[in-house]
Amino acid sequence: MSLLHVFNAGHDEALVPAAHVCQPSRAARLMERDLSALPALWAAAGDGVLLPPDAPTPPDALRRLAPGVHFITAPTDGRRLPAAFWDAIDGIAPWGYDLRLRHVLAGLGAPDRLLPDAAWISDVVRPLSSRRTAVALLPAIIGALGRALPALPVAGRSAWCTTADAARAVLAANGRSMCKTPWSCSGRGVFVVAWPAEEAVWRRVEKTMATQGGVAIEPLYDVAADFAMEFEADTAGVHYAGLSVFETSSGRYGGNVVADDAALAGHLPEGLRPALPVVGRVVADVLRGYIGGRYTGVMGVDMMLVRTADGWALHPCVELNLRRTMGMVALGLRRVLPPASRFRIVPTRPWQAAEQLLAGGEAMVAIWDAGVMPAGSAS
Repeated sequence: MSLLHVFNAGHDEALVPAAHVCQPSRAARLMERDLSALPALWAAAGDGVLLPPDAPTPPDALRRLAPGVHFITAPTDGRRLPAAFWDAIDGIAPWGYDLRLRHVLAGLGAPDRLLPDAAWISDVVRPLSSRRTAVALLPAIIGALGRALPALPVAGRSAWCTTADAARAVLAANGRSMCKTPWSCSGRGVFVVAWPAEEAVWRRVEKTMATQGGVAIEPLYDVAADFAMEFEADTAGVHYAGLSVFETSSGRYGGNVVADDAALAGHLPEGLRPALPVVGRVVADVLRGYIGGRYTGVMGVDMMLVRTADGWALHPCVELNLRRTMGMVALGLRRVLPPASRFRIVPTRPWQAAEQLLAGGEAMVAIWDAGVMPAGSAS
């Protein structure tokens, strides 16, 4: 077995300081249970996918998409997987690395050779995954794009606030703002603040700064389209991997279009399409300079097109997701689904009717009991 894949949906919230041994939120637990087989879609033949003890049985439709991938159910009651199992593994590939996952894997018997250093997670992954990083990257990317593509309309500003006075000043200047906690998943740490803020909303801003060290605040933009660019970082640098065109509803993920970059670019304004390859190279260069070899793995940069008085403009860094993303999942699906398929979240009983959906060119890979969670909760 080459790699053991793990879908730890609570990765982002587990990065909150002191959260590594805490129980993940109910939403994260449901995703980790119902979507645990998701990594089979990008795993290679011979790889394994770790499933929690209560995970639904992966459907035949998924197994056909992932021939040669092994599914391993974690034992219960504190038992470990056999030493021979771990000896056969060359590496572990999670959705994202955090201290909680490291703790869980160690409890299952994973040897130190397969686990990243805890200090690396705390000192590198955690701070780089904070939305403070996106705030710092945004002006650097805008400046680099201005030099490389001076005619490209760009927009975007964001502030990192650590004090009440600073937050009040930014909120007052914006009028309507989007506030973001440093770490969260599935849009749960993102909320709108209209100034002057209601007392309950202001208390949330203050609590975020007190417990997580700061809050990111940006103007509330008139969004025309959401998309992202995916990247891979290794010891040689940061490399562009592909385009991601997706839908959101109330800040929650709704689905990806599965197609090559040329087809995906057709969903964006004609004037932006020729610039996309250069945008990808510029963002990769800025990431390379900022991350500087400290992180290796996949990552995504969320972007958007915003409406302005002069037309559309590119906001080139809304979020930096220092982990695997649904956009990266869609890139992997290019090899198994026909062009122009849709990868989406469907709220129903686990894996129900997957055969029919796959026959129609749609992959049903993010499914849970109806009424438990809204569609599109896995961003």
